[in-house]
Amino acid sequence: MEKVYIGKGSLCSKLAALAIMVAGATAQPVQAQDIMWAPIQQIEPGLPTESVIALRPRIASDARGNVVAVYTAKDNALGTPEASQLGVQVLRSNSNGTSWLVPAEQLSIAAAGVRPDIATDGLGNWLVVYASDPASAISSARSTDNGSTWAGAGTVSAAFAQFSNNQNIALATNHGGTWMAAWLADDTANATSTIALARSIDNGSTWQPIGNLPAPETNAAPSIAGDPTDGFVVAYEKEAAEGQTDDSEIAFAPGLACSR
Repeated sequence: MEKVYIGKGSLCSKLAALAIMVAGATAQPVQAQDIMWAPIQQIEPGLPTESVIALRPRIASDARGNVVAVYTAKDNALGTPEASQLGVQVLRSNSNGTSWLVPAEQLSIAAAGVRPDIATDGLGNWLVVYASDPASAISSARSTDNGSTWAGAGTVSAAFAQFSNNQNIALATNHGGTWMAAWLADDTANATSTIALARSIDNGSTWQPIGNLPAPETNAAPSIAGDPTDGFVVAYEKEAAEGQTDDSEIAFAPGLACSR
């Protein structure tokens, strides 16, 4: 049975660090140089453990004590969970992860959502992006009250109507009003897979296409990061150049402009 676990630690006694994972029946504390971790805490999301599994957790913090984690809850065919116990689930903490508000809450607009990601600008705005199951559209949800309530935002993948099988979404913000999403999609016009990039400058209400990166592996899961001064950078797995012995390599796409 897979469950959600949280680890909380401090760095140099000043900076807080958080980790979230999916683990089996037991989990061992994580130790890293210069980081002191408290015992890993199982977050009981209030789901019937015999019928639901938790998958692909993601976490964000606003550096003001608010932490929000998201994950996918799926029926494991061993029970009969309620519909509200499936899809994209949200866990909140207003104590830097020391305690959590349980049970988890479903994003009502994401009952069929999978593989979510989350980011916050530290200014009160939080965005969750997620794919549909089966893969078709990439949607988003927004909270302005530290995860207490959520409302549907724009459809991220609408920026690329020609792409299909949208999945493996990643999200980041530059903490200055710009949000960037990257995800794996099928470019049907060119009969290949691609990493699509879309930007929002209105906290997720609308999304504009930025471009796409060619030749990823079919199971590529991009990662994206941003900052206020240097824009965004995307990392993803792609097919190796012809003639190379390795099947794949890690590619980076730096310098994505974050200006409006």
